Amino acid sequence: MAEEEETPQEAQPEEENYEDMLMVDLLELEVGYDLVSFVYASQNGELLDRIPSIPKQFVQSHGLIIPPIHIKDNLQLNPNHYALHLKGVRIATAEIMPGHYLAMDPGTASEKIDGKETTEPAFGLPALWIAEDEKERAQIAGYTVVDCTTVMASHLSELIKRHAHELPSRQEVQNLLDITAKSYPKLVEELVPNLMSVGGVMRVLQNLLREDVFIRDMRTILETLADHAPRTQDEELLTEYVRQSLARQISNGAAGESSLLPVITLDTGLEETIQK
Repeated sequence: MAEEEETPQEAQPEEENYEDMLMVDLLELEVGYDLVSFVYASQNGELLDRIPSIPKQFVQSHGLIIPPIHIKDNLQLNPNHYALHLKGVRIATAEIMPGHYLAMDPGTASEKIDGKETTEPAFGLPALWIAEDEKERAQIAGYTVVDCTTVMASHLSELIKRHAHELPSRQEVQNLLDITAKSYPKLVEELVPNLMSVGGVMRVLQNLLREDVFIRDMRTILETLADHAPRTQDEELLTEYVRQSLARQISNGAAGESSLLPVITLDTGLEETIQK
């Protein structure tokens, strides 16, 4: 009896992971074709070396742990453009010119220099893209001159700062509570979940970040919530109590290095009109 020939099995296509398709990166940076070599270290790019400093900066200043920024190239963007996405939605786009410097006149420049007029992306200031051989002349003339990496990193930092209140989720807040509990276990145990839910704490922290109030002092924030949560669950009112507890931090931040806080006194008639 002749042996039956075995039919080779056809290669089965790999199953696509549809679950991964459902995931949306919290922060995603897209870059145009001409910026690929500027971004990636494998092509002598500098930006990837600066990106890790942004989360570190926010931990030190705001007390907020932000997720890694996912970077990818997008051929549909203009070659010199980049775009930042928050939760899958574009929130800003800008253009840079690799090989050039951004020069800004602080109002005291002694002469005009040649360059391509543009707008500094982080704060919307008028600026010029200048060639490398114009850098020294611009600095001598009094311009503030920064490289492309600094321009892009500053823009990303400012965007994240403006949208900081959208970053904390229940999971991030739970992580902050777990970190705080290592030093103050009784405080966290008393507050969550006995007096407030993780979601309630999250909304108070979001309120503070929306007003650019830093949340690094979690001990004071949680102590204040534990003191007042037994009497009210109004998150706006609880936020106000926390503001009062952080008064020194808030006033010092407004005063800056001068330690002086400018005050404006309103005319009595204007004050009454506003009150009405």
